[in-house]
Amino acid sequence: MKKVFYFLLFLIIPVFLSGEPLYFRSNSMGMTLEKISSYRLDEFEYVLTVEKEPDITFRVLRKEGEEIKKWEIIKNDSGTEEIVYEKGIISSKSYYSKDKILTQEDIYSEGILSEVRVYQDSSSGKGKILVYDGEGNLTGSRNIEKTEDGRIRRVFFEEAEQDNSFSLYGYRKGVIAHEWHNSGNTGRLFMYDIKGELVTEEEWKDNALAREMNYIYGEEGIINSEEYDSEMEVRIFRTYDDDENIIREQRIKEQKLVEEFFFTYEDGLITSKVRKSPGLKEKWTYAYDDAEELSVEVYFKNDRITKRTVITDEDAYYEEIYNSDAVPFLRVYYEFEQKVKEELIN
Repeated sequence: MKKVFYFLLFLIIPVFLSGEPLYFRSNSMGMTLEKISSYRLDEFEYVLTVEKEPDITFRVLRKEGEEIKKWEIIKNDSGTEEIVYEKGIISSKSYYSKDKILTQEDIYSEGILSEVRVYQDSSSGKGKILVYDGEGNLTGSRNIEKTEDGRIRRVFFEEAEQDNSFSLYGYRKGVIAHEWHNSGNTGRLFMYDIKGELVTEEEWKDNALAREMNYIYGEEGIINSEEYDSEMEVRIFRTYDDDENIIREQRIKEQKLVEEFFFTYEDGLITSKVRKSPGLKEKWTYAYDDAEELSVEVYFKNDRITKRTVITDEDAYYEEIYNSDAVPFLRVYYEFEQKVKEELIN
């Protein structure tokens, strides 16, 4: 039922698309947490790219610049088809009716069809999922419970020996209020306010909270968020401006501030970033060309200029390295992220 959840995410979280790619700060689930500009792609661990054509939408999730998942959402006369790739290899296909009801899922293992799930609904509020192997042999079934208005409330295995996988959905006045997705010893909880905006996201492993994310909204959108990572034992507080840009981020570990970031923006473009940690202060300033593309980045360490990066082409740039007297002495040229030459500056 993971694909049911993904499709709900696409419906619940508004994405305003144009002909150009849009970029979002994301997470391992591929959620659109914050719209960002292309020059900020290196700031976040997970980035989602969204491109829309008349009958197909592409969503690409990258972790630290590497593509880890891709969705193709295709509209046709019978409804919608969703194809998912993981690291370039197909992992599933999902089929939805015109009423956005999931009718079939095809599951792939290393690119080979391994399981087919056919969804059978009934008017009594209960339904069934028939499960077939890759050769079309019936291997089992799962039960579905729905609300009176047809929303999925619970999915569970009919066989007791299965791996405790199920999903639960709750609603408030016709708007989704929470979702719980369980698989073995792991689970994810998503809670929404009355407007359908995500306010809390939790990840659970072995009956323990592994990660928690809370959002606070103002009239214009998110104004604060708090994230807790139990593995890293770090609590992260973020403050946002009216455009939902992060303007301050604090990382606290063992009740001590270990890292702090400050950001400034102008006309929607980031102009500076400051990172403070014990014994170290770093600062980056940014300048742009007439097309609002990043052209110059300057790096300061403990208030002393250290490096200046000038972008000369889409895949070319050079760095000027400064000495302790704040004087540039070396210029290093790069093309396609490869160093091509160095020259001394007289």
